[in-house]
Order: sequence, then structure tokens, then C-alpha cells
Amino acid sequence: MYNVSGVFRNLLALLTLLFAAVVIAVGRIRGLLALIALGISVGVLLAFVLPALVAGGPGC
Repeated sequence: MYNVSGVFRNLLALLTLLFAAVVIAVGRIRGLLALIALGISVGVLLAFVLPALVAGGPGC
């Protein structure tokens, strides 16, 4: 049986925020737009591709 500690989850959230801050600081508007595009890509994968794969379809 596996146990997930809250410490690692908090560390991951902190690293995610740090990554986003560095990307925005370095890339400014292009960095922000890149993070938005990354979020949209993850949303499409979770909303369409993953359910199709779980249902046994080709995923595309």
C-alpha cells in the first residue's frame, strides 16, 4: 500500500509556481502565453484524449 505525504505535494506546488514565475520573468508576455498554451494542451488531453483511451478508442 502506498502513502502520499502532503509535504511532497506542497513542494511540487511550490516548484510549479517557481517555474511559472521564472518563465514569466524571463519570457514576459511570450512566457505567459506559452504557459497559457501549455494549460490548454493539458486541458485538451484530459478532456478528449484520455477518456477516449480509457474507453478503448484510438485516442485521436
